[in-house]
Amino acid sequence: MWHFLDLSQDQKLERRRLLDLYGSLAQVSALIPLAILQIYFFIGWLQRRWARRNGGDGIPSSPQLKKQRSDALTGSVTRSKETWRKVFWWMGDTIDIWGSRVKKGEIVAGVVWTAWLLFLSCVQTQGDYLHLTKRFGIVGASQLPLQYLLAFKSPFSPVHHLTGCSWPTLNAAHQVLGRISTLLFYLHAGFYLNFFIQAHVLAKRIKDWDVILGLVGTIAFTAVGTTALSWVRKLSYRVFYTTHVTLASILLPVLYFHVHHLRIYILETLVVYAVHLVLRILNEHKVEGSLTMVSGTSNLLEINIPISAKSKTKSIMHWQPGQHVYASLANGPVYTRSLKSRSPFTIASLPSEDGNLKLVARVLDGNTAALAKAATEGATGKSTSMPLILEGPYGLSTHSNTLLGYNRVLFIAGGVGATFIVPLYRTLLKDLSPSPGSRRRQNVAFVWAVRDEAETNWAVPEDEQEKKGIQERMTVYATRSGRMDEDEQKTNEMDEGIEMERLLPSGGMDSSAQGWQINHGRPDLGEM
Repeated sequence: MWHFLDLSQDQKLERRRLLDLYGSLAQVSALIPLAILQIYFFIGWLQRRWARRNGGDGIPSSPQLKKQRSDALTGSVTRSKETWRKVFWWMGDTIDIWGSRVKKGEIVAGVVWTAWLLFLSCVQTQGDYLHLTKRFGIVGASQLPLQYLLAFKSPFSPVHHLTGCSWPTLNAAHQVLGRISTLLFYLHAGFYLNFFIQAHVLAKRIKDWDVILGLVGTIAFTAVGTTALSWVRKLSYRVFYTTHVTLASILLPVLYFHVHHLRIYILETLVVYAVHLVLRILNEHKVEGSLTMVSGTSNLLEINIPISAKSKTKSIMHWQPGQHVYASLANGPVYTRSLKSRSPFTIASLPSEDGNLKLVARVLDGNTAALAKAATEGATGKSTSMPLILEGPYGLSTHSNTLLGYNRVLFIAGGVGATFIVPLYRTLLKDLSPSPGSRRRQNVAFVWAVRDEAETNWAVPEDEQEKKGIQERMTVYATRSGRMDEDEQKTNEMDEGIEMERLLPSGGMDSSAQGWQINHGRPDLGEM
């Protein structure tokens, strides 16, 4: 148990030494998982090199070939690799927590890291209540540089290059670490307030600046954590984004002047934050793009940006399927752009082949509403040319190569989720065979469920031959009746996804204006 102790000056100096030691240890210990990951990558590289020298290509993706290889390659190494694959598969599965889908791996990592930091907060406190209280604060502050580094949204992110993880994965780790840090700050503030009450000095200390700044910081962390909840983001992404960016900036000076012992961690965080802002600005592309409401829809926005190898947009030609960019109107000074909400748009075309960057999104609120307003200055289906700011690209660029490693591929997309799938589908068909109708293409299928056939208009290639190729292995399901009443239509347009409860029973087929077959109802995923 911990008690209020009256320490000598030498004991206080020893306490300060231990506080600084365990704060540094908590920060440096974050390198241990990274080091383990590098060892894992190195072992994998050695195994692949050994396999190439011995004429092997690693374990195939086909279940039948996997079994044959498994029968041939027995032993502890093979069993160990299969066990790890099962563990990774399990950790990638999600469960529902308060309305949010959370990966099991995030929960496991969060529990392990919380336990480790709590251990570092308690060890060698020698029953000193104030030592424990201060330890919570300094251990929590030691995580701030890493927390801001995980939010590093740039192709130059060091954590991305060390782990190979995409930004969404790193962002999930950022959220988990944020909750852990907030817990430690809650313990720090709660234990201190309890001490002030027990020592009968609350009325006096609550007026001191260090206490005021500490409480402001705790409230700010609470606001950041609350607005980051999924239901708040869905309710108003603008509130989440503005609160997050503003308070993330304000927190640093607040904690810097709270107590001087934390300043080394705050200065480290400030360096990360400043470099992040500079790199994001350098990663911006100012372009001219045409904004259009997709013909036949009232809430699908399409952005087209022509690119050329001889213009300043030539770098866009190297952007890959599966990546995404942040797009917004090019207004306001550079230093205020980070405070404005930007929407992520998946790259919905093949820039190097199409000579055009296409972005499509459903109009909700905030930035997409502002873009839609600019687009609707002209008639629906007609474009409005506007200067735009693109930031990116983000996300992995290796999806296409990964898909080539599988014998069969089934793509399933709902609504605008097809912006991720369509470019990958087109790329895979071309990589397998340039000719429609080939045997290799028969191992690919694409099922696309939309509210009505008009939502597929943006995916129609201009080239007639490619248009025939894209429909070769694609099946479209229109899930909403054309006779739906106006009120129900407006209600559905407020939803970001497909209302599965209102889908029609399967049945019926006709040809769309694009020339491909439209099935009425929803796809039978169980049969697939």
